[in-house]
Amino acid sequence: MNLSSWCTVDEALYIAYANEEWRQYSGFSYSESFMKSVSEKRIDHAKHFLSEFKEPKRLYVGKVGDIAEASKTPLKLELYRKREQEIVSKSYKVNGRPVTWNSWRQFNAQAGSPADRKAVFDEFVGKVDSVTPTIKAMFDKSREVERQYGTSPLELYLQLEGLELHQLKDLVKTLGRAAERPFTELLQHYSQQLNGRPAEYYDDLYYFRGKIFEPLDPAFKSYSSVTEPERVLAKLGFPVKRLQTDAEERPGKHTSPVCFGIQIPNDVRLLVRPVKPFTDMESSFHEHGHGMHFISISEDTPYWNKYTIPNGVAEIFSTLIERLMRKKAFLTRQFKVSKEVAEDALQRTRFMELYFLTFYAANSLMKIEFWEENLSMEQANDRYERYTEEFMRMRLPGKYWQLHHVMPDFDLYSPSYMVAAVRAAELERKLENLFGANWWTDKRAGNYIRAVASDGASIKLSRFSKLDTGPYLKPLL
Repeated sequence: MNLSSWCTVDEALYIAYANEEWRQYSGFSYSESFMKSVSEKRIDHAKHFLSEFKEPKRLYVGKVGDIAEASKTPLKLELYRKREQEIVSKSYKVNGRPVTWNSWRQFNAQAGSPADRKAVFDEFVGKVDSVTPTIKAMFDKSREVERQYGTSPLELYLQLEGLELHQLKDLVKTLGRAAERPFTELLQHYSQQLNGRPAEYYDDLYYFRGKIFEPLDPAFKSYSSVTEPERVLAKLGFPVKRLQTDAEERPGKHTSPVCFGIQIPNDVRLLVRPVKPFTDMESSFHEHGHGMHFISISEDTPYWNKYTIPNGVAEIFSTLIERLMRKKAFLTRQFKVSKEVAEDALQRTRFMELYFLTFYAANSLMKIEFWEENLSMEQANDRYERYTEEFMRMRLPGKYWQLHHVMPDFDLYSPSYMVAAVRAAELERKLENLFGANWWTDKRAGNYIRAVASDGASIKLSRFSKLDTGPYLKPLL
């Protein structure tokens, strides 16, 4: 089988699996046996490539990672089931149903009593032990598979991202330490405003995301979180008809917004689970940024550049579009809100950005060191607790990271959000220099974004990025 034929079959297998996983995340019926069967086929097909080819290098590295991921399919399905069936509160409900891992964010946003939130938080942390063996088995499988090909989860991540370990750790520490002081000051300010007391460990990032923007919700509740991002992308010249967005509430739907590039660039699907009007709008803009990216990748770009995109690249475009919700001019134009409402939104989104940096600094460093030092799950819990205290000045229970929507599911992903945040700010500065402060109204800016995104994984980052933290941190600090 030549390379072209191999790629055709591999894409067909990828599409089959992605479509079924989309059904799973959507809360629709799906077939575990089908997902396992396709995964086995993907493993065999990837092994065939690795035995016959050494180039393209990106595809080779990507297929090593794909074998590890596909090998974990039974465990991933097990974890998904446990989150819905075992990480469940018997005492509390949301939308008339028991609170589960998948509806926890909604409960946090709607719960009237801090005592109720604390009870569910503690209950869920207390149930983490039921999923720990599955999460550990997933990580062990990654180690086992990737060791066979002379690599490791950390090495594979760095290779795909094009980063050195010291460079990644320095970036994470720089961002987390810069944010720590202004974050802790604003944390106490908003905690007093919302709860009349200092912040507690159960006032997590997702609680604040659901509550901090409530004063803004009346100004945004009449706007569709599906329509507004599409309007912006259409103005920039993107073919939004390629995007399918599902913002309906549905039992079993995944807790976190997500974008599926089912068949890039022609079939891209977005899921957003409703929480609150402003939060939903911000989340939807983020996912539409992913969609914008995927539909911009050229039909003619090689197969491996469509489907082996580093996470630190994939998150650039989602972060760029989400950043529009932090611009006064954008908010007043797009949503016709007053300058006072827009200014209030900016202050609140600034706080959430600082929360993001301290929270993800702790997440990222723990996970990097998990692989670097071969930590046990118990050591990882201890390390996580220490880092949350260092960066957030708030000691979270060590097991909390296992309840996160990314930390247990991926070998290493969290640092990519931080890398992408810096690059998105650099890209935004480039767009402003070329097309003005209101670049989102200029189709030439859309053309520039498409040109940057069209190469997929072979993106030329040097066109706009030096991984300079200045343009990102200066407005925050």
